[in-house]
Amino acid sequence: MVTVQLFEENAMKAVQHVQMSVLTSPSPLIISAASVQYTGVLVGNFIVGYAADRFGRRFVLLVTLLLGIPELFLGGIINNLPVYYILRFAVGMSVAGTMSVGWTYCSEMISPKHRFKLRTVTSYSLGRVFMVGLAHAAGEWRLASFLYGGVCIFTLLLLLFLPESIIWLKRKGYTERAKNAQKKLDLINGAKSEDTEIGPRIAKNVPLLDVIRDAKLRVGFFVLCVMWFFGAFCEYSIDLNGDDMSKNLWTGQYLSGALASIIRLSFGIADGYFPWLGRRKVFIIGMSVCTAASGILVLLLYLGHKGTTLYLVVYLTAYNSIALIWEPNFVCAAELMPTDVRATTTAFLGIISRVSIIIASTMVSERKMIM
Repeated sequence: MVTVQLFEENAMKAVQHVQMSVLTSPSPLIISAASVQYTGVLVGNFIVGYAADRFGRRFVLLVTLLLGIPELFLGGIINNLPVYYILRFAVGMSVAGTMSVGWTYCSEMISPKHRFKLRTVTSYSLGRVFMVGLAHAAGEWRLASFLYGGVCIFTLLLLLFLPESIIWLKRKGYTERAKNAQKKLDLINGAKSEDTEIGPRIAKNVPLLDVIRDAKLRVGFFVLCVMWFFGAFCEYSIDLNGDDMSKNLWTGQYLSGALASIIRLSFGIADGYFPWLGRRKVFIIGMSVCTAASGILVLLLYLGHKGTTLYLVVYLTAYNSIALIWEPNFVCAAELMPTDVRATTTAFLGIISRVSIIIASTMVSERKMIM
């Protein structure tokens, strides 16, 4: 499960870092290719959440991977800019499925006790190091796009061996399928399969509006909306300005991803030893450190210290602290929302985050055009 989630979230998403100079370069076009891809993610989130709650997590994941993989290969072949934008939009729709539904699927296959730890292992930061390494080895973005497509094929093959979410099958009343899925998981894990009685628990159709009407769920849902919107806006505003954080592009990207991975893994391990830490405190710590570091970054830019070692250290502090908040964001989305609408609410939160990302990418592109 860790391997599947790692590649699902990062294989296609990391293309933006390889093509950073293309995505943010001055152009007569009003919107950048990054914004087109984020728009595709936004549109995709309107579809994948409902589809996953109705037709199954694994099925929707397979469909979205089959949608995105050909576009990655085609994106490395074509030379027509409008067609390239269409392909980026399609990749964005695929990313919506692999991110929103992918985490819902994995969270339902992982016990709550180990959910936070495994989320830190499957984070975007760890995948970013791997993808930057592929881009560095490829040497040019077209070959890198082919390599990413190959990684996604590997993910697709892994997903074919895994069963549908047992929790989703139980809630939908598919008793026999749930038994078969459990036996398949036991076989994969090398555990002895036991014949346990799985009673029918057919879930009633719970629309998203019912979450808003329920007093307890409403508070948690609106808090998640705020966490996802500002978390995404801050992270991508910092991230998309990171191509020139150091004099060497590769050094900056490796450092950024590696440090974020180490910090996330450290908090994941600490979660098992310090129960008092919790999701809320991790979010507050990450956001507070990012706010302070961002203020220092503004001061350093004003004083003309961009490109210095001090600027790089402060930038990495800001990025790594804001990247940390996605663990509590995703885990809380899985734990606070009921199974019946878990994929739908996660997709809706994805929509909110994509709106903020589009705003952030547009602002960054306009700033670079001016500069």
